[in-house]
Amino acid sequence: MYVLAKLDVAKALGPNEDSINTAEAIAKVVGADPSALYRLMHSTAVEGLFREIIDDTKTGVFGHTPLSMELLDPLTRDQTLCFCGPGFYRGWESLEESIKTGKCQYQKATGYVDYWDFLTKHPDDEYIFKRSMSSITINSVKRLSELGDFKQFNVVCDVGASEGILLKEILRTYPTIKKGIAFDRPTVINKNVHEANLDPRFSEVTGDFFVSVPAADCYILKSILHDWNDESSAAILNTLGRSLNPGGKVYIMDYVIGLPGYTAAQESHIAWLDMHMLQMVDGKERSKKDFDDLCKKTPFHVENIIISQLKADMWLSNIVVLTK
Repeated sequence: MYVLAKLDVAKALGPNEDSINTAEAIAKVVGADPSALYRLMHSTAVEGLFREIIDDTKTGVFGHTPLSMELLDPLTRDQTLCFCGPGFYRGWESLEESIKTGKCQYQKATGYVDYWDFLTKHPDDEYIFKRSMSSITINSVKRLSELGDFKQFNVVCDVGASEGILLKEILRTYPTIKKGIAFDRPTVINKNVHEANLDPRFSEVTGDFFVSVPAADCYILKSILHDWNDESSAAILNTLGRSLNPGGKVYIMDYVIGLPGYTAAQESHIAWLDMHMLQMVDGKERSKKDFDDLCKKTPFHVENIIISQLKADMWLSNIVVLTK
């Protein structure tokens, strides 16, 4: 999948579901060996990714399937490059050491301290990671923006906001919010490109959430704390606690292990995501009890967990609400 996405084979095959092309012609476009590319496309066609067309006059003729059409979407391609790329799959080679020690052993497999260190030293991969995370966010922003009661806040700060997609949706949904702050590292913020009619309430601030964050009435941590172990997560929450305005809240948008109503597929997704977090960055998915225990090291407590009724897919559908 990674090689097909990297070479952009689906795009070279053609732009629509009726497109037909030969492996030889595609190989010329993407710069590949015709025979080797045919073998790869044949192998993935057996699994349903492409459709191999038997033609008495030509060999190696392929068409699209619904799966290969997905790779024409730049966001899906970015996710494939990220999730199937060397920064992810090579990190799993040291799983045995991680299980034995209980700590992320990414460095033993890759030579980098963790996945964050890998991204720091590979700017192109960092950009793809940012884009793939944004593509995931796009699928859940409407649900999450409506799930949280943001109308009670004047200043909302999305910590680790990336391109600010969630924050923009929140500002669209709640016109009473006076200011929205997208907070992230300079290497992320400085590469952002925004639409011409950007909401004047939207602003960007660079920094380090282990050091300081702008003052706000509500902090959003979407898919942030699961990237970190308990010690680091407590440090992040303590940073937020020092700047949170009186009466403010923290909205943690992470999966919660053991919530009622999960399907077997959702439980499987969360369980393997938990293993992935351990292996890549020494992070974890958490249960309600885990969040309660984490808060004991901070000025916060879990006020409640807001759960959406729309839980038929894999996208985030809950918010853990923290207050002082």
